[in-house]
Amino acid sequence: MRSFARLFHGFCAGILLSAPVAATGEIGEPSPFETTYDFYIGGLSIAEITFDGAIGTLEYSASSTVQTRGLLELLVKTRMTASAKGYRHTRGYLAPDEYRTDYTTRSEERKVSIAYTGEIADVSIYPAEAKKPYDTDASEHPGTLDPVTAAVTMMNPRNAEDLCNRSIPVFDGKRRYDIVLLPLSNRPEGRSPPPPSWKQPLKRCFGVYERIAGFEGELQNEQRYFPFDVWFEATGSTYHRIVRLAGKTKLGFAIGTLRK
Repeated sequence: MRSFARLFHGFCAGILLSAPVAATGEIGEPSPFETTYDFYIGGLSIAEITFDGAIGTLEYSASSTVQTRGLLELLVKTRMTASAKGYRHTRGYLAPDEYRTDYTTRSEERKVSIAYTGEIADVSIYPAEAKKPYDTDASEHPGTLDPVTAAVTMMNPRNAEDLCNRSIPVFDGKRRYDIVLLPLSNRPEGRSPPPPSWKQPLKRCFGVYERIAGFEGELQNEQRYFPFDVWFEATGSTYHRIVRLAGKTKLGFAIGTLRK
């Protein structure tokens, strides 16, 4: 269960969002969106994730809620809300202005906020925590994105042909990690998760969640990489909607599917 919890938190932090917004090169007036994902492991419900917001010509905003369900609700009851807003550059990429998250379990509650001035982030964490040897500072990671903005960026490559050929740098206020998307030919041999049943054609990428800094030594050194599979729904332009995410755990595949 410990290995799955790590993967689950990685997904929540980095890529568990999807939004039927207009294509990057076609966004005009703010386009609202709202979607829901259902997550399972071994056929058992473990979490529900909702996402809503809007992205327009010059700015964007988004928020998500993660709520454990079923088996995971009994073991590690968790609720996490996160939001971000910022501007959209004329070249299409998103730049955050502020990010906030509220993380609650049975035993703790944590609030994190990040304010951006250029590429430098000012981080506030409540309650304050004692300094740890493996902690990393925001000043060491200029140019990174918050998890929500990174997720929206993941679905909006500058060029459609780069969908499965990107690395997205993320800093969540405590941890620095990358979301790497690669062509399926880079996927190691082994058991493959089941593909989604979907009416539209899908593009599948091989993904890696890579720990960079801010993790306890044991976690950083013994398991730095978490592979996963992701299926995108093409829209005929640069925008691609995530339909399914799947990562292997000791209990089987953890699978998140866009609710129809």
